[in-house]
Amino acid sequence: WNMISTIGAFILGFSILLLLHNLVRSLKKGEIADGDPWDGRTLEWSIPSPAPHYNFARIPTVTDRDDWWARKYATGDDGITRPVPQGGAYGHGEEDVDVHSIHLPDPSYWPLVTAIGMALMGGGFAFHLAITVVGALIMTVGIYGWAFEPVNEPSDDH
Repeated sequence: WNMISTIGAFILGFSILLLLHNLVRSLKKGEIADGDPWDGRTLEWSIPSPAPHYNFARIPTVTDRDDWWARKYATGDDGITRPVPQGGAYGHGEEDVDVHSIHLPDPSYWPLVTAIGMALMGGGFAFHLAITVVGALIMTVGIYGWAFEPVNEPSDDH
């Protein structure tokens, strides 16, 4: 077993060094990937990378199961899928939308409070009932605060 654990440690150490080498090399010489580097099928690949905070300036109209793929490719009468020449542009005509008019809610700490309560509650199931109760109380306060948090109104000064 000693020989097997030594080989395993060597393989693990080598893979970590390879990962670090790849990370440093990519940071120094890597190309910036576009929003759809793997020729994706679904709408999340249609927005640029990094994604804007609002995701889509307009809610996209979905006409196909894999709508982004259907916008990029079309199947001809012969059954062969070919790229659509005018498809594949990012934004879906959103360039004329004023992004400052998109209303986003204010940041909130209540989701974090809820998550901490859930983590304590889950850990309490493994360790002690008192931790579970404290976690459930914190989670309940977080959900209550999150639900009744005042909503900021969109302003017209943008």
